[in-house]
Amino acid sequence: MTFLEATTCGGENAAEVVKSSWDFAKLGRLFQAHAEHIQKLPAGKKGHVGTDLLAWASKENALWLACMAADPLLPRELLPNTYPGLEAWKKRIAALRKAGKLALKDSTKL
Repeated sequence: MTFLEATTCGGENAAEVVKSSWDFAKLGRLFQAHAEHIQKLPAGKKGHVGTDLLAWASKENALWLACMAADPLLPRELLPNTYPGLEAWKKRIAALRKAGKLALKDSTKL
């Protein structure tokens, strides 16, 4: 087993390296777009729940994948204080839970 230990040449600390290595402003915008979308969970219009929910879920998934593609998925110790990903994950799980209940409720009408 080989262990390597490294330091920066310019003496930057871990927070400085992280800040300069990823575009956290862009990541914040991506997470914000996702947050805005998950608040628009279909209310369950009679006769349209399935199609509305499918369209909502498709867009939710695309927005989440965009977030994940840009997110470096760093350990918590290295995340900037403004990192929105942890809270976004909790909100996503809550929204998907609601969507699942809505889908289940609609499927019992068949």
